[in-house]
Amino acid sequence: MMLSRKIIPVYVAIVVLLFSGCNFFDKEIVSETGYLEVNGTSLFYETMGEGDPIVILHGGPGMEHGYFLPHMEPLAKTHKLIFFDQRACGRSSADVDSASMTMAQFVEDIDAVRKFFGIEKMNLMGHSWGGLLGMWYAKTYPDRLKSLILVNSIGASREFTQQAFETMNGRITDRDKIHQEKIMRSEAFQRGDSAAMVQLYRFSFAPSFYRRELLDSLHLYIPGDALDRQQLLTGLYPDLTSYDLHDSLRAVWCPVLILHGGYDATPAEALSKVAMHLPDARMVAVPQCGHWAFIEQPEMFFREVNAFLTE
Repeated sequence: MMLSRKIIPVYVAIVVLLFSGCNFFDKEIVSETGYLEVNGTSLFYETMGEGDPIVILHGGPGMEHGYFLPHMEPLAKTHKLIFFDQRACGRSSADVDSASMTMAQFVEDIDAVRKFFGIEKMNLMGHSWGGLLGMWYAKTYPDRLKSLILVNSIGASREFTQQAFETMNGRITDRDKIHQEKIMRSEAFQRGDSAAMVQLYRFSFAPSFYRRELLDSLHLYIPGDALDRQQLLTGLYPDLTSYDLHDSLRAVWCPVLILHGGYDATPAEALSKVAMHLPDARMVAVPQCGHWAFIEQPEMFFREVNAFLTE
């Protein structure tokens, strides 16, 4: 594995001052973005805040970290948040060897990020697909984790995948279908316009929200070559066709917090099974919440995460 200290800053020290209650100003949040050259590709990253670092894994495969923002900013008041766009995702390079699109390589990329930022034992948070990726990292390098947080994660095997798909399909309304068809027939979509792609993606996520009026809070970035990137990501299929991590999770001794939305398409049983196989795990049910706890129930989300990290 090749790791370079080369860093290409995009912007540095963007300061956000937030007015708060009886204080004139809250603690400033400093943000930095850049690229790190690792494992034969270039990964885009964004950091914000100061304190004990948390590396945060986005969903997908194929999304990017931007949908966490600005929702995760309250956590940056007490921790350094480290986001990165996974291999061939978002603003990371699409110029990658297709043979490198494996779960093992995605795990090595996470570990390269850990080393780049000089973290001995890492707090790792994964959302959705990022939760599965976090579990894959945990069973590979259990001694390199300080804690693991699974947010609306998918399960540790394909056992419940079909059930989740059927639940999501059952929530798609006729109005959803009409809107999607209208977008796909539009000239903007036909010429690959990013705004039209974002609109289509956003509608596709509507059934995963308990409160659909929060859909506009989901900020998405779709690169112009999204279809080519999706083709690259099919390289993960052999690893994801049949997998079961449950037994290997018994070796993960760090504390684990599992947050599961009561309306999430992934059934609670899938995450209960994960919790049963982890030596030190706590599962918290988030009511009136679909797949986006940090958007749909932010007060409870930050209360639970902060309490867990403080412990």
